[in-house]
Amino acid sequence: MDIPTEQLNHWAQDLGRQISAIREQIDLLQGKLVDLERKKTAIDCLTRVNGNEGDKTLPSFAVQPSSTLRRPPAGSLPGQRDHAAYTAYWAPILEVLIDLGGKGHVEEVLPKVKQKMEAKSVLGPLDYHDVPSGTEEYWRNTARWQRKAMVDRGLLRSGSPRGIWEVTQEGREWFTKNRAH
Repeated sequence: MDIPTEQLNHWAQDLGRQISAIREQIDLLQGKLVDLERKKTAIDCLTRVNGNEGDKTLPSFAVQPSSTLRRPPAGSLPGQRDHAAYTAYWAPILEVLIDLGGKGHVEEVLPKVKQKMEAKSVLGPLDYHDVPSGTEEYWRNTARWQRKAMVDRGLLRSGSPRGIWEVTQEGREWFTKNRAH
């Protein structure tokens, strides 16, 4: 049974749209997860500082019911944002990898990503707090998760040796199209 090429192309485009929609949902959920983890860490820090879990000085987001938790729009907080948007990592990661000739070890890449993000004042105060396990700061953890999201999107190579981050041609094209001028 021969299926016309036009029909196959239509199916491929439809599946591509479905994949994109699901990826957007995953990105949104990942962002919500990071936000909730950061809020919990902030509350944990305040609890340790105040020495009292019921202290009245907790920020409003810490005492709101979870159904009303919302991340403030970028730039809506007085002064510096509380933390960087998770997709804000993509351009710096790609730029560092491109500068390194297309690939680099995670321990070489992450400090350079941090420098680029700090130079543009992208990281906020909560990005420097440790994750609940205490193994690393949030910005490093988020960068690692964003590397996975970028692999899933085809921007970074999936078969690289452990610890090596490698940009794909699609990643180079995304960076050229989306970098801030």
